[in-house]
Amino acid sequence: MDGAFGGGAPLVLGPGDVDAPCLCVDVDLARGLPRLPGRTESGGARHAWILVRLFTEPLGSVRVGLPEAGLEPGQVAAAVTAALGDLVVERAAGLGVPWPPSDPAQPMHPPVTPPFLASRARVLVSAPPMTVVICTRERPERLRACLTSVARQRYPRYAVLVVDNAPSSDRTRAVVREHAGGPVPIDYVVEPRPGLSRARNRAVAVAATDTLAWVDDDELADPDW
Repeated sequence: MDGAFGGGAPLVLGPGDVDAPCLCVDVDLARGLPRLPGRTESGGARHAWILVRLFTEPLGSVRVGLPEAGLEPGQVAAAVTAALGDLVVERAAGLGVPWPPSDPAQPMHPPVTPPFLASRARVLVSAPPMTVVICTRERPERLRACLTSVARQRYPRYAVLVVDNAPSSDRTRAVVREHAGGPVPIDYVVEPRPGLSRARNRAVAVAATDTLAWVDDDELADPDW
């Protein structure tokens, strides 16, 4: 294993072995694995929590110890193999590519279209119109980041509805104005009575589509959410 990956496999941890600060990383094996920074570079993180994908499909999560020198791509690959080996090998074999790869830092070039991507493409052809609802109250900076992520969705037909719950200022309205005129339609409505349930009921009453997707104002939505 050490010879195949260069530098040796890092220690794979269980959920109870990880404490803060923890480096959270989203990696896609198809794009090539990155080097993970060491403790000094990552703000003192002693562990890394890695979300592992293959052509955007989440396969699982891996928790590893993070040494001072960081982890090279080969070591990250070794950790993925140790934690998710059978699943990754099966998925890679179905694509006609080897796992582990000779150079895990390089992107994959399978001879076939990944089934996960092909299935998503078929679904999106007839995807129903969607309203993404964000209920919020006086958290403009978090809302701004949330709206930015929602605007990057790779979904063909959707709009955004922000429900401003019992506002005490116009800060939320100002953030919505910043995003107006972009590629994704965005509407704003006030629910004067405080309470998340009231805000959600207001959204249901005014939304223009039958299908709603709910996201909290402190969340960052994956582009394929």
